[in-house]
Amino acid sequence: MAKLTGKCEFERGHSFTGYAAIFNERDYDGDVFLPGAFRETLKSSGGIVPIFWQEQMIGWVDSAHEDSIGLLVSGRLTENGIARCVYESIELGLRVNGNLGLQVGFAVPRGGSYRRMGARHLQRVELLEVSIVHRPANPRTIISSCT
Repeated sequence: MAKLTGKCEFERGHSFTGYAAIFNERDYDGDVFLPGAFRETLKSSGGIVPIFWQEQMIGWVDSAHEDSIGLLVSGRLTENGIARCVYESIELGLRVNGNLGLQVGFAVPRGGSYRRMGARHLQRVELLEVSIVHRPANPRTIISSCT
């Protein structure tokens, strides 16, 4: 049996950029992402994870890296109806200064966190997904641009 390979025209979908996590700030869930928390998972996965909107997969993160602020991601949305509506909401939100937020789905490996002063400090996490949300756990994790 022949091995199937393929390549799609991923560039067709709309794209966005924003911070999915901010370092050294406690979010509404009581989590504090520490610098380097995503280093191992980005090395192994390249940061390529699905993008969700209310349990619906609508695209893929195609670039993710840590900088001095947090986890900066860029993603592409599919061309299905839900993703188109989400993109229109992103675009309108940016025009009226009502940005949609980003949230990370993650797992914490054994020894990847510690508790201090009522917060969970995340030293190492496995990035599983990025979600576009109305109300992120950190108000600074927002979509900052779209094309």
